[in-house]
Amino acid sequence: MLLSAVIKCSPVNEAILPAVTSGFVNAWFLQLVKSLSEEKATAIHDSQRAKPYSVSPLRGRFYSAKPAYNKYQPTEEYFFRITSIEPALSTLIITKLHSLAGTNFFIEKNEFRITEIIMDSAGHQLAGTSSYEQLYNKYLIRQEDIYNSVRVYYQSPTFFKNGDTSMLLPNPETVFMSIIEKWNTFHNNMLDPVNMKDWIRENLRIKAYDLRTRMWNFVRFGYAGFTGYVEYEDLCKSQSFERAVINMLWQYSFYSQTGAKTALGMGQTALQPLSIQDFRT
Repeated sequence: MLLSAVIKCSPVNEAILPAVTSGFVNAWFLQLVKSLSEEKATAIHDSQRAKPYSVSPLRGRFYSAKPAYNKYQPTEEYFFRITSIEPALSTLIITKLHSLAGTNFFIEKNEFRITEIIMDSAGHQLAGTSSYEQLYNKYLIRQEDIYNSVRVYYQSPTFFKNGDTSMLLPNPETVFMSIIEKWNTFHNNMLDPVNMKDWIRENLRIKAYDLRTRMWNFVRFGYAGFTGYVEYEDLCKSQSFERAVINMLWQYSFYSQTGAKTALGMGQTALQPLSIQDFRT
């Protein structure tokens, strides 16, 4: 199963937290996995390959506290998102998630109460479930809902690693080859990276974009990345297998997220603009 779950919560008391909270959410998620399987939590933490999950920061209405810190009020409702692209991990955590509503947890030293768990797209536009088989069959076997252009919304700073170099441009090859790498890591119906790289170079272009550079400062380090949207277009005049693959990867990116450090909340990816935005007062 591919999983994207939205967890709604509120602080028990007024909470003051660093501006970037996804590191704390990541710690909470790993502790959740550890409570279910210490072996799985250790394997995820120690793995050098792509992480099978992602988390977002807390989102919603927050208030100025002091530089680089935000204030969260008990009267407001916030949410964060977790995703899993490893079927075994999804199966492990999904039953536990159902039992979390009404329980409390801590972000740093601040107590929050979970008010609702949403795993259905009807309940929240960032929630949903699917599977590798569903995506593969829909796009590559039946070839349904194939578009010649797709738009991706990058909701948190996104970047790519190339050795020791960070890349801050969402060119088609970099974006989709990074998603193919995740697909091939966690599913046995592997895609041909050599063929797709050549096809992307020749046929896929950026049709439109609206981007800005943002810096995320964690407690001990920081990363720069781009946010906004990019629309990618297939220049071929006719339908092709490769176009179907791009559409499948576009849908898959909703669960896999994009680029580096997705376990720390970077590269948060959506297929439509959020109707609920973060905002500060």
